[in-house]
Amino acid sequence: MPSPLPHLAILPLTFAVACLGPNAGERGSGREDTGCGDEVTVEVGTGDEVYTPLSPGDPVTMVHGPQGGWHILGSARVQNSAEIVTLRYTIHTLDGGVLIADNTYRVLLVDEPPCGGSFPGMYAYLNVAALAEGDNDTPPELLADAPLRMRIEATDDAGASGVGEIEVIAALDPIDQP
Repeated sequence: MPSPLPHLAILPLTFAVACLGPNAGERGSGREDTGCGDEVTVEVGTGDEVYTPLSPGDPVTMVHGPQGGWHILGSARVQNSAEIVTLRYTIHTLDGGVLIADNTYRVLLVDEPPCGGSFPGMYAYLNVAALAEGDNDTPPELLADAPLRMRIEATDDAGASGVGEIEVIAALDPIDQP
């Protein structure tokens, strides 16, 4: 009876080929081969479960979380990229350009493969320490109705990147209404 060892030795190689696909060695070798286009584009939106577009000047809620902090929900629609991307989601105040949120996600885009897609439900945790003035030290006290710049930078595994940004207005969570 032949030994099962040769078959077991081939198993990892078979698994690698099945997972990576026949063109695995060609990834990153040129964007022309994908048919996805040359320039990565990023649209900044919101939405917890699906990407929801934003327009300039739209209000975005500073959500008061159950643990006492605040965040602004962001979503990205990325086109002309590989399916796996790193998304750096930042928020700056327009007045003074103060960075108040900086979060990075490595994700699999959904909805529109193979040349991009969307990723909803990114939390930008708000840190307003640099803006604090005396007793005013929370996002509702410092940012209510303030213009903000939401920015998402996307970089795919092939090194292609793009940026999207939008100016919005910080809105109070109903729990923080006076």
